[in-house]
Amino acid sequence: MILLITSLQLHSTEKDENECNLKVGAFLKGYESVNKLSNEEKGLLPMLGISLYFFYLGIQCQRFDNWSNTFLNENYLKRFINLLVKKYFEKNKIGYSG
Repeated sequence: MILLITSLQLHSTEKDENECNLKVGAFLKGYESVNKLSNEEKGLLPMLGISLYFFYLGIQCQRFDNWSNTFLNENYLKRFINLLVKKYFEKNKIGYSG
């Protein structure tokens, strides 16, 4: 889980794609020096990332009614989905064949 969260955090904060890829690669290399991942597990990471983004968005929506999430509005949702989720989806070629 920490690998996935770190990858998503870098994706959302590091604006330079090459730098992001280098940092994720370095973290993955360090992670695998302790805990090896199979190719199947590595292949699942992008889909798990999308799932985690939507889980996080669901938590934000659930907490909206108790005033703990005052920034949740249409503009925020558009930015979250277009700038984070869609970019991550396209970068990882999720749903594409070939």
